[in-house]
Amino acid sequence: MGRSIILASASPRRRELMQVFGLPYRVIVPATDELDDERMPPRRLVRHNASIKADAIARGRRRGVIIAADTAVARDDRCFGEDCV
Repeated sequence: MGRSIILASASPRRRELMQVFGLPYRVIVPATDELDDERMPPRRLVRHNASIKADAIARGRRRGVIIAADTAVARDDRCFGEDCV
């Protein structure tokens, strides 16, 4: 059997994407607190949040591929919506 894929997300859209690509995966939702800092540039913020999600799932695991992501709506380094208070 090949490497297992772990989707570190509760997002229905991300699950849908995995199914569209026909990738076998399992979902493990990380128990993390995402950073919500309006002073941080949006790209840095989503990279940080995706990284803490992946790190939380990776702890104690030796195998597998972890897919973690975060989303923010931004324009010209300004966030909009509830993800960017």
